[in-house]
Amino acid sequence: MTKHAITLLLAFLTSLPLRADVVIPSAPAIVTTRPEKPAAACPIKPVAVERLANLNVARHNHFTLCVDGVPMVFGGHANGFKPTATAEYYSDGSWHLLDMVYTHDDGLVLPLSSGRVLLAGGHEKDLGIGQIYSVEMFDPATRTFEGFGCLDTRRVIFGAVEVDSGRVVISGNWYHDDGIEIYDGNASFSRVKAVSQQRSQPFMFRSVNGDALIFGSRGTHMDEYYDTIIVDRLLGEPFSPELFRQWKPLSVHWNSCSEQSRIGDYTYLLPVADSTGQVAIAKVLGEHFSLLRTDHPIPMAGLQWLSPVIADRQAQRAYLVGTDKGDDIPQHRFYILSIDYATTPARLTLLYADRPSDVGFSTPVLTADGDLLMAGGNNSTNFKPCSSALLFRVGGNAKSALMPASFPWLWLVLGVLIAVFVIAIIVWQAWRRSHRSTTKTVSPHVPSLEPYNEEADDVLMQRICDVMKREKLFLDSGLKVSDVADRLGVRSRLVSDCIKQQRDCLFSQFVNTYRVEYAQQLIRNYPDIKMTAVWAESGFSHEATFFRIFKSIVGMTPKEWIANLPR
Repeated sequence: MTKHAITLLLAFLTSLPLRADVVIPSAPAIVTTRPEKPAAACPIKPVAVERLANLNVARHNHFTLCVDGVPMVFGGHANGFKPTATAEYYSDGSWHLLDMVYTHDDGLVLPLSSGRVLLAGGHEKDLGIGQIYSVEMFDPATRTFEGFGCLDTRRVIFGAVEVDSGRVVISGNWYHDDGIEIYDGNASFSRVKAVSQQRSQPFMFRSVNGDALIFGSRGTHMDEYYDTIIVDRLLGEPFSPELFRQWKPLSVHWNSCSEQSRIGDYTYLLPVADSTGQVAIAKVLGEHFSLLRTDHPIPMAGLQWLSPVIADRQAQRAYLVGTDKGDDIPQHRFYILSIDYATTPARLTLLYADRPSDVGFSTPVLTADGDLLMAGGNNSTNFKPCSSALLFRVGGNAKSALMPASFPWLWLVLGVLIAVFVIAIIVWQAWRRSHRSTTKTVSPHVPSLEPYNEEADDVLMQRICDVMKREKLFLDSGLKVSDVADRLGVRSRLVSDCIKQQRDCLFSQFVNTYRVEYAQQLIRNYPDIKMTAVWAESGFSHEATFFRIFKSIVGMTPKEWIANLPR
């Protein structure tokens, strides 16, 4: 269907009368721009919200997790800015209190592969003062907590990631020395190395071969922002990604675990921002940092994004959560950016919901049903946190508020009218094509009299290669010749003709050489990487295509090529 036909269809539908009691929420005015060319606005939709029973203890700087599918909150501080040694789990429509061994206000809560939950660190005193060594373990089978050890360095506002079964890498601190330490999975915590940059709230991602990446944009005093971002590694040398010259990790309301941002075995999504404040999504695989290509720029006007990326791997969708921007205006809405990262480019949808005055903000957690749960949080002051709990129905399990169950016939009639309208458009277009084919004069092909300009083609070929390497366009499995042409500001025919003249191959063959080279690089750098991750991360759309093209270019299968690598 043409764009003109779609426009006519939308105009027809919007002219239909609806019941007076069916309210369509008004969407906020969001204006965005893209550097390369004017961009259409990101689609905006309301999201259904369910209010759950309030927490027993109003709390902030706590952690929200789903443990064995059961929503839970751990620690934080309560009224009066006093740390609370309590946790709560949600069951049968209400929250149930549990006693922890220690307080963990702005501490660490990390679910382990064993099913247990590691809790550590936090503020030592009321009012968010100091750091502690305390460590305990939560057993979901018995819903009990057991204190068993202490950190090597007392910590608060830090991070951790499990690299092996039970073995955890820990780093980050606030108003205290930073460093990297290891929990051995039993009872021991030991410092293993220094860090290149002292950090609070670091991002920590698991990498291949038992390695871990540690980085962030803020120092231990929280008001320091690094101009040069250095990534520390548990096992390797630190490095500074090329991406971080323009984009910096977004300082977010963390209190989350890195597992929520993982979309593959060693692949994570990360919010980043440039010097203008424009937010984008970065994709991290090992030492490779790149921007996730999206169909629209992330909306920014009047908004502030506060959460890390929260990934739903089953639905292949991720979320970024925020509110209205600024302390001087009423923050009356929540915003959830839905990111369909499996599509190319990733499809964005901006969801929104009204924010009641007694509801705070905290980093949400993905539930077993694919919804987002936000419990407790801060509204205006650390001395009076909130006890509210909201469920954002992003998983599609709730009936749309725009579809009244009492009038199904209205939507049936609309469906019939739409079907008739679409069929009419298809018939009309078919008639136009057949009419043109019988009336237009077919002229013989006349070759161009313009001489071939080899020098101009050399320059264009260099530009094509530069943009392919610099922006790694080949990692887009749906890359078209028009995408490259748009980047260079030339016609698509010039790009395809140039590649054919200069490289004696088609555009698809040219792109696949880059993909195979990138796949080889991944295999060299990460010997234990799974082949599924190799072809998916190299820009191939199917496994069979990857193996076929790899052999056609290299002359052997990936397995044979790996066997011939020098040891």
